[in-house]
Amino acid sequence: YKMSNSKVSIIITSYNYAGYIGSAIKSALNQTHPNIELIVIDDGSTDRTMDLLSKYKNDKRVKVISRENKGVVYTRNEGVNLSTGDFIVQLDADDALEPTYVEECIK
Repeated sequence: YKMSNSKVSIIITSYNYAGYIGSAIKSALNQTHPNIELIVIDDGSTDRTMDLLSKYKNDKRVKVISRENKGVVYTRNEGVNLSTGDFIVQLDADDALEPTYVEECIK
């Protein structure tokens, strides 16, 4: 088992973060570590979040879930339950990762 082959699940939860979520997603998908799964859960947003997320529907690295608002704790736990990675990174929708973040953490 090689750490460099480890699958990493990055979980982004969002509630009305349309102004930021694009940057968070790009930072997750631009990681230098090659084995990334991105789980984005929209927690009942009423802004343009789902419009922005629709462009990732054909990206096999990205799972997008949208449902009614259940709160951040429930939503983060849901992301963990959906993840298939060896490791999990929680990324807030208004934050971004440096490109080598996951690679450095795996080391």
